[in-house]
Amino acid sequence: GHTLSFIRNSEALLTYGRRLYGNTRKMFAIQVGRITFYILNDPRHVATFYRETETLPFDHFLAKTITGFGISSEGVKKIFATSLSEGRKSIVWKAHDLQVHQTRGENLATLDAAIYSFLQRVIHFDTTHKVGFARFGKKRQASWSLKTWTTETIIHVLQDVYFGDELARIEPDMPHILAEFDNVSHQAWYGYPLFLTPTRNRLDRHIKSCLKRYFELPQEQRRSTASFTQSLENECRAIGLENEDLLSLMLFMYWGISTNTSKTAFWFFSHIIFRPDLADTIRNETAAAFRDDGSVDTECLVSKCPVFHSIWLETLRLSAASTAVRYIMEDTKVGNTVLPKGNALMYSARQLHLENNAFGNDHNEFDPFRFYNRPALKHISSFRPFGGGQTLCPGRHLAKHMLFTFVAITLRRYDLTLAFPQQIP
Repeated sequence: GHTLSFIRNSEALLTYGRRLYGNTRKMFAIQVGRITFYILNDPRHVATFYRETETLPFDHFLAKTITGFGISSEGVKKIFATSLSEGRKSIVWKAHDLQVHQTRGENLATLDAAIYSFLQRVIHFDTTHKVGFARFGKKRQASWSLKTWTTETIIHVLQDVYFGDELARIEPDMPHILAEFDNVSHQAWYGYPLFLTPTRNRLDRHIKSCLKRYFELPQEQRRSTASFTQSLENECRAIGLENEDLLSLMLFMYWGISTNTSKTAFWFFSHIIFRPDLADTIRNETAAAFRDDGSVDTECLVSKCPVFHSIWLETLRLSAASTAVRYIMEDTKVGNTVLPKGNALMYSARQLHLENNAFGNDHNEFDPFRFYNRPALKHISSFRPFGGGQTLCPGRHLAKHMLFTFVAITLRRYDLTLAFPQQIP
């Protein structure tokens, strides 16, 4: 089988399979454990992946995933239960709707203001060194790990938005702890037995103990800008979800909301730092978004800075490494092939994003002007940085607004250079 190769480096395995068939976008299969995964490389097949919601349900995949985060079988039943007589959606889809609601219109503007307020406090010479373990050299100079700094800053700002400042009071190092947890989170996804995951077990217990203390506080004491957390908590308590299952679900949400965005932040900054000319371009293009009082017009950043936006899309193209999975509940036709139930479908966004026909012979290279010169690329079926269908990422607008603000403020305040000669990771 392909189990060990998949666990070690799933993208390398999928790239090998794609090249084995001459980059023809032909579907192929891998064996992981007892399950055959059919790997989709054709954008038309990926459209089927999202369209056939009856035979390829998202809920079945998600149920297996959250079980790995510690939710009991009874808790899973409650979370996915619906009431047709009451017109009630399952908790999973209510959570999706809550996230969509709060990341649109005036609600998104409120989150933008809170994010700006947080970032303008922490992106400061006297505080930046506290995140990322800076080593100071000459006056007003410092060096630090870009990955640590971007990861922990993004986790911290989202934690502040979704949980208020009470969680930080309970555990000031929570962003660092969640980043550590993310490094071993694949063990939950792939269902590693607990005796093989001592680090994950320790971090899981610690985060849940902090969340337990947080949710024991009166709701009026743990105010947050985002209504999502308290609304989801109320929905969970209304269906009688046990406390331990609530903590596991909140850990899953906290992790999911924070860590994908933090990874993108690292690559967004990386591509800019390795191309110093881009920093000046962004500074010039974003200058009009900064008001006289120092505040920022986020809508101007995301809609009136075309090169900045092109860099963002190209970053997503090369950094989106998520895989999407659906279990085949009934025989399903994909293209000209009928796939038998009991197995699974999978596609990797990264594999789609490296398609020659869509992105050209230089598809492996970072081209900051690719989407600037060819703006229609962002609408093609081979470009899926946020998934698709009913499960299109509900936090995509918030992530974009936050990272544009993060990068723009940082470049306005700092000159960023490599601490020593090195290659982009």
